[in-house]
Amino acid sequence: MLALAPQQLLDTAADLFYARGVTATGVDLVAAESGVAKTTMYAHFGSKDGLVAAYLRERGSEWRGSLRDEVARRSPDPGGRLLALFDVLAERLDAPGFRGCPFINAAAELCDREHPAWEAMTEHRTWMRGFAIELAEAAGARDATGLAASVLMLHDAAMVHGALDRTGGAAARRACESAATLLAAARA
Repeated sequence: MLALAPQQLLDTAADLFYARGVTATGVDLVAAESGVAKTTMYAHFGSKDGLVAAYLRERGSEWRGSLRDEVARRSPDPGGRLLALFDVLAERLDAPGFRGCPFINAAAELCDREHPAWEAMTEHRTWMRGFAIELAEAAGARDATGLAASVLMLHDAAMVHGALDRTGGAAARRACESAATLLAAARA
């Protein structure tokens, strides 16, 4: 955990980056809204790019911890846990203020793959892929890697569709139906 001022800066930046976008949010606004001097940001994060990377790392860590717990809580059945990914997503899509996946949003804005945030995005995607494979293996899929890739595509598509078309959790529920069909085929 960061000291109070850097954590306040990161929390404020996270809210602004998510609401406005990372490129549209300047360090002057983050400093003004947080009440923390820009020099503190530079001392703890090095640059705005470092702050963006820290934001994504923190969001990713929070999401991964809650996702693993929620999936386990929602179903004792291995196949049910794989499909529970979409139940958790549906709730997220229906939450007030949902503006899409912070990782997909950042990837759309940050075309330079050398940007420090790409490392955080890659770490998150690697974990998500591994978690989906773990769930697919436990569910008895013959090709767990293939099923996991398809499930992640449906998961990502539901997030984008839910945000762009403002269909909320309905997009995740529809994606879950497709995932259930894929799961059944992968077990046959």
